[in-house]
Amino acid sequence: MDGSVIVKDGSILVRTHDREESESDPTSHAELNAIKLASRAFGRDFRDCTLVSTHEPCPMCATAIIWSGILKKLEIAPDEAPVVTKTENKIVFHSKNFCPTLEACKILGLDTKLICREISEKPTDALVKRLSERLEFRRNYDRLRPQCDYCEEMIVLND
Repeated sequence: MDGSVIVKDGSILVRTHDREESESDPTSHAELNAIKLASRAFGRDFRDCTLVSTHEPCPMCATAIIWSGILKKLEIAPDEAPVVTKTENKIVFHSKNFCPTLEACKILGLDTKLICREISEKPTDALVKRLSERLEFRRNYDRLRPQCDYCEEMIVLND
């Protein structure tokens, strides 16, 4: 089961987990549940909050994180996305985490290269740009699941 917490000033505001099965709601992801709980309890000002999640957000959750105004997002499963190259201007990692987009592509016989470009790259890039306009998210489409054991992704610091 995946989970998320929202932290502000070192204190956990909310903690929750995925509820897709228990609520029969395919949108009941941990990140969305955390944002909803925090909004109800504390209002909509998330400027000084950090979202900590057990995995990389899907495109729906990444978009919700951006719209909520949460500026910091952390994941706590480094084995799911190990850093393979780190320089002053680039971090390259190999994502091996559960990916709903990948699963849908496999079931529907769709090309992950096309679908990932269309639905997940822009929200993920927008999320990193919230931290700094100089940051850019990129994906190496020659190293993408299911053709490879991982998705090679990177965050680049542009001049």
